[in-house]
Amino acid sequence: MGGQDVVLPIELENLTWNTTNWTQGIDDRGSHLSAGARQLEQRREVIDAAMNNLNRSRDTNKCYFNRVATLCAEDLRNVELVLAHET
Repeated sequence: MGGQDVVLPIELENLTWNTTNWTQGIDDRGSHLSAGARQLEQRREVIDAAMNNLNRSRDTNKCYFNRVATLCAEDLRNVELVLAHET
């Protein structure tokens, strides 16, 4: 807007599919179209990286939960019956 940089409420550490550096030489229709084309070319790579980051985060949270959480107040004994649910 008016030649000023946009202030984002967050810092972007990871690329997202909808961010483009609009301050680097985008001053006419041709450069705008080429920036859009680059954005489309990189879309699959950025989505794959986001999926990998999400899966890594989920795995980290799973390890943390397994380490910290206690689901039973006391250990089960061999004579107790439990319901096993496999999905």
